[in-house]
Amino acid sequence: MFQDYLLYATDVEVRYAYRMVHLSRVVQQAQALHGLGDERAILLGEALLAGCLVSSALDDDERLNLRVQCGDDFTLATETTSHLDIRGYIACEETPLVSAIDLGERPLAALIIRTLRAKQQTGKIFEGVTKFLTNSVEEAINDHMRHSYQVNARLRIDCWKDPTDGLLRAFGVIYLALPNIDSDVASHLWEHVDGLPLLRELYARSDDPDALAKSMIPDDTRPVRSVNPRWSCACSQESVERMLISIPQEELQDMVRAGEALEIKCHYCSTNYAVSIDRQKELLASLGAGEVSSFKH
Repeated sequence: MFQDYLLYATDVEVRYAYRMVHLSRVVQQAQALHGLGDERAILLGEALLAGCLVSSALDDDERLNLRVQCGDDFTLATETTSHLDIRGYIACEETPLVSAIDLGERPLAALIIRTLRAKQQTGKIFEGVTKFLTNSVEEAINDHMRHSYQVNARLRIDCWKDPTDGLLRAFGVIYLALPNIDSDVASHLWEHVDGLPLLRELYARSDDPDALAKSMIPDDTRPVRSVNPRWSCACSQESVERMLISIPQEELQDMVRAGEALEIKCHYCSTNYAVSIDRQKELLASLGAGEVSSFKH
């Protein structure tokens, strides 16, 4: 199996750009980290693919936070940097809809898509929120791009369990029509995209990147660069403690009074962090708070 990659390509003459991503290893790592069954891991894999592809269309200094919310049933959350450092998680309630997903079904549901784009240099944040009734993460993200970003773009994503070795595969592509594209060329492009089979079918024929590129684009394109995505989580003991001193001081005082060590788990990578009662007191003191007496047991 090839290493994960995101291949950037463009054709200035026909005025569109193209990004092709292979993300199988990242998805397999996410499945192992979170201890997910195949169907939940596939759902998370689709969100990771979408986050990676949408972020590839943003400015170089942006970070993308993508959240897919399905009522009280499940939440998918991913975060991708401009360097394609990726992390994500899925949180599920034990509901009939989630039970159906675990059985391999995709019930029709209202998916709320929320994206936060943060510019690292300026600190500016851009938010988009849409709601779409569908049984497809792909359809919901495409609708979100049309209405939130107002860009002429479309993505195709696929995540599946390979019957040959039982491992998950994740593959996707995004097409971006550039400004001033000829209407006939644009129509030809979108007809080609709509006519593509499932990406797993193309992948089964050949997993060679060059062969896949020829199958998925109607014209010759010029490769620009290739980047290797990687699973990466920025959590740390220091970030957990920064989070604690950022909450209202009264809440931190209540934690100290409870007299118990804290166990905090990172949603993205499932790492557990412990904050002792003595450390909680030190953090509280750093805020200029006075002595707080613990509850007596």
